[in-house]
Amino acid sequence: MKKSHSLILMLFVALALPLAAQEMPHGEAVKSPTPTPQKQKKTCAYCGIEMRNVTYPWMHFEWCPYYRAQNTAPSRPAGPTSKQIVAQATTEAITTAIGQSLANDVSRAIDEYAASASKVYVNKNPGESAGEKGRYVVGVDELSLSKKVGVYDNTYRTWKLKAKYKDLRLLGMDAAIAVKGDKVGLIDWWSDREVVPFEYDIWSFERNCYFAALGRYTGTERNPSIAEIRKHSLWGVWDDKGKNIVPVEYDSIQYCSLQYGDKWVLSLTVFKNGMKGLCDYDGVLVLKPEYSWVSGVRKVQGDYCIGAQRDRLCGLYDAAGKALTEHKYPWMSVQTYGVVAREQGRGTYGMLDGKGRTVIPFEFDTLRYFDAVDSVRRKIGVSQLVAVEKNGQWGVRSIFGQEILKVRYPKDFRALNLAMARVTDYSYSWYLRKRAAQIIDTKGEFETTAEFEARKKDPAVQQNFLENELKDADRDFLKQQVARQKISLLLGEYNADQGCFKIITPGYTENSYQLYIKREDAKQFKESFGAMKEASAASVKLFVHDDALAVAWIQFVMPDGRTYDYIHPALEDYDGKAYSIDELK
Repeated sequence: MKKSHSLILMLFVALALPLAAQEMPHGEAVKSPTPTPQKQKKTCAYCGIEMRNVTYPWMHFEWCPYYRAQNTAPSRPAGPTSKQIVAQATTEAITTAIGQSLANDVSRAIDEYAASASKVYVNKNPGESAGEKGRYVVGVDELSLSKKVGVYDNTYRTWKLKAKYKDLRLLGMDAAIAVKGDKVGLIDWWSDREVVPFEYDIWSFERNCYFAALGRYTGTERNPSIAEIRKHSLWGVWDDKGKNIVPVEYDSIQYCSLQYGDKWVLSLTVFKNGMKGLCDYDGVLVLKPEYSWVSGVRKVQGDYCIGAQRDRLCGLYDAAGKALTEHKYPWMSVQTYGVVAREQGRGTYGMLDGKGRTVIPFEFDTLRYFDAVDSVRRKIGVSQLVAVEKNGQWGVRSIFGQEILKVRYPKDFRALNLAMARVTDYSYSWYLRKRAAQIIDTKGEFETTAEFEARKKDPAVQQNFLENELKDADRDFLKQQVARQKISLLLGEYNADQGCFKIITPGYTENSYQLYIKREDAKQFKESFGAMKEASAASVKLFVHDDALAVAWIQFVMPDGRTYDYIHPALEDYDGKAYSIDELK
């Protein structure tokens, strides 16, 4: 009964009227006797078809020639009130004609039909809609036998575009891809006007991008499959106004769309003779189809760029197709945090920014994005990080190339997180970055407002100002470190094979030093260390080494007056200054 209630009504009205109109030979109408409910029959009274598991003949109208001939699509009812009147009249007629039991079944079917009268479509493509809050929906008219699709207005519950197409895809509030028979075109669904003729054989589109790609079959098969059509077609692209922005001359077209905030960035990868090119969102050919790989437009550190490979080497272009680098990288990956590439020859990895500038040098065996713990990133003030590896040891840099951790840690990302959590306590480079940012954004004590505004606008003036303000930055950093934790000395065990003691300065990053003492003097030195260490700690000179505070020089004076000096090996090549404890107080 649920398949077509209108057919049920037609059938029983047709059955009821002949019975009600019967007359006696003398012209006197007689009342038909009350019928009894039909019993299950094995064959249909109209066509002789075996009834199988149905109870009444009218329930098999889909295959019965008699009932199939009567099957016409019902028109949409005028309103609920009319339906109620028709339902009541029909129920009374059927009750008189064929009995109350069957009439009750029909009455229930009519009630179900009336309850669903406001819904005359089913959503063809869930998620496919246009207008505010998805007001317009591509739907199938469920009251139609043709099952064609149109555009339904959910607000006024009416068809904005009559259901007469085989398929539809909305490109916004204007155009739609439409399928009529076996051909594809573009229509203005708002006015039901054809804007691109129905002469294409295949289509594709990117949802929310308002572009359509249509293909024309160029093969020779009479009934080609979809795969055959895709293989032998020429493609073009139209916008949502029906304007052809990419000519119909490419073997295939692939969408590459990205969204950044409210802005859509669309690029189209075009294929021709086995090679790839790129069109921008205006249909301008940015890169000719002469590359074996094209990345599409990507936003890298705020700049749009394109990676492409030709003759097995990759290069970088801006969004307009201007070369940013030469084609010199055997491998390249364009990511939002940076362009990771491998250098030709040595095979080492580095990273470029969106303008093609090297931000991480090409000297690492591995380079990968490092998803650090949120609390660590907040503490160091860097949101995106890259882990680099060389000779089995790992370090961390920011995506702009700033070194956060030197390459000296094992492949243990938990240890890297813990080490970064301490960076703000000991790192000289972090201290410099923080100081520089403060200087740039703050007017100096002896600087006029005009001078402050002028240096903010002139990079050269800003650089000179920074260099002058940071000329004693190493001393200020060491002073901060000593104030945080005083220098104390501990004596480790003597290594007789190497002839040295280990001197330890607890609490600092570089906290172990080798002091060479002759073996014959080692025992006496160890016994006297307790008496010497306080004076020795006061004699320490400090400098910046390996991005942290380090001991440059210590002098130990034995009770008999002999002295032993520790000198840091890096002092030979150090061009800065080592500061005594007194200078750092």
